[in-house]
Amino acid sequence: MRILLTTASSLFFSMTALAYDGIDIAALPPSVARDAGLLEAHLGMLRGDEHAALEGYLLTLSHGENNGAHRERALQIALLADDVDTAVRLAKTLPDVPEDPTMVWLLRMAIAAKNNDASTTLVWADRVRRETPELLQLDLLRAYAERGRGVAVDSVIRQLGDAPEDPAQAARYWYHVGRMQAQIGNFDAAETAVARAVGLEPNALFSTLLLADIWRAQGRADEAAALMDDYSEANPGMRLMGLPDAAAPAPHFDTGLDGDLASVLFDFGIIVWGQGGEAPARQLLNLALWLAPDQPYALYYSAIVEEYGGHLETARDRFAALATDPSLGLTARLRLAETLFKLGQTTEAYAEVGQLLKHQPEEPSVLRARGEMAFELNHFAEAKKRFKQLWPLTPESSPAPLRARLAFMIGAAAERGKDFKDAERWLKTSLDILPENPSVLNYLGYMWVEQNKNLDEAFLMLQTALVLSPQDGAITDSVGWAYYMQDNLEAAEAFVEKAAELEPDDPVILDHLGDIYAERGRTEEARWQWGRALDRARDAGDDEKLIKSLTRKLR
Repeated sequence: MRILLTTASSLFFSMTALAYDGIDIAALPPSVARDAGLLEAHLGMLRGDEHAALEGYLLTLSHGENNGAHRERALQIALLADDVDTAVRLAKTLPDVPEDPTMVWLLRMAIAAKNNDASTTLVWADRVRRETPELLQLDLLRAYAERGRGVAVDSVIRQLGDAPEDPAQAARYWYHVGRMQAQIGNFDAAETAVARAVGLEPNALFSTLLLADIWRAQGRADEAAALMDDYSEANPGMRLMGLPDAAAPAPHFDTGLDGDLASVLFDFGIIVWGQGGEAPARQLLNLALWLAPDQPYALYYSAIVEEYGGHLETARDRFAALATDPSLGLTARLRLAETLFKLGQTTEAYAEVGQLLKHQPEEPSVLRARGEMAFELNHFAEAKKRFKQLWPLTPESSPAPLRARLAFMIGAAAERGKDFKDAERWLKTSLDILPENPSVLNYLGYMWVEQNKNLDEAFLMLQTALVLSPQDGAITDSVGWAYYMQDNLEAAEAFVEKAAELEPDDPVILDHLGDIYAERGRTEEARWQWGRALDRARDAGDDEKLIKSLTRKLR
């Protein structure tokens, strides 16, 4: 019922929107314009277009609408849409009421910090902290506000109390304690604190960077360089990032009240995101970037959050903004290319990865991206070449699923390129690593069935795959097709019909079902299934051979 209501609601809004198409809404009578604005806001949210939703609410509010709920909703959406300036303007028009959401209070705190008003910042930090008194990040916001008022660092740290028992939170505690000590030039105490943070979370980039900065400030550039090297060795994915030159001058640690709060809000956002709270995480990260816009690492990680959440245009713009950054440029360009590929700009994305490959010919992340894009674009020889280059860079000590998947991708690229001998070798290699991988069992078994080769072994593989993954439509179809190749049409029909229920829009399964019906003399049903398969194949547009085959069958 909920789905039906949502669909009906979407249809109503879409039909109603047609009434305003081509009309200057701003010129309408205020009451009509307000309704049109709300309609635009609802449509924007239904479509996941936060900018359109915000425009709708702002239009409504500009025509005399004084609904506090709409104003607060517009503020929340503005934070999601990375239009913090608009959120700030809206916050100034909202009355201060106890029922305000915590995000509104955090915004007001950020506004005060931006104005370097430490006393007002403290007032809002205390109010937020009363809502969730046990959360370290809220204690840290208050601590930095106290620092902004001139309270001594040692006193602020005493007020924070002991480090939390949770290792992740304890790491954040020691990071910020060290950060405060570094701000006043107490580098020995800062080193001790941040070293504890690194010990608790060895893979935490920001703690590692801060420790390297402290060592540079102490004149220990060689140790800072060694720390960066060790970090890159332990985190291969960071090699392309190009960590800062350890011999470079140490940065200024005192970032001001706005930078202090931004560091906490960024931490807070990443924690909330890790717990599945995507929307509040994005609001917190956008607020952090508004307070401290010149933080490339924060911008990079916020772009990743946007990318993972499907907000690809925002991710694209943020990665693009980092493309010339001396430390993050290469990795930002790779993520930008991957984001462009997802947005359908495949030619531009593929060319960009090709350029990166010229500069980093043995970088695993670039080879993997090039191979995956080549495979998607049906450049199977190129895909196989890049995946094979990646194989010796993926040692036996690597996680088994990673090596098994790479061997599978080499085999799949070889099979799609009609090099069946090489495909068999690599698919078997994948199964040697992970013998009970249903996808690989299905791929090799189906390849043999199509070749009318090793049918007994292929059938056993497919049956094993089905036991491991009984609700997989592709595997169910493969078992049915194996029966078809053995002329067991009754069993073939049962399995492929079940596969079509599981994957009703898969053109290969529908094609198989049509072939089975045709063999059983059910010509009209066969042609109907082939017609459906042709429609789906044309929609996908990536299998010309299947489209030609179906077209011939329907003549």
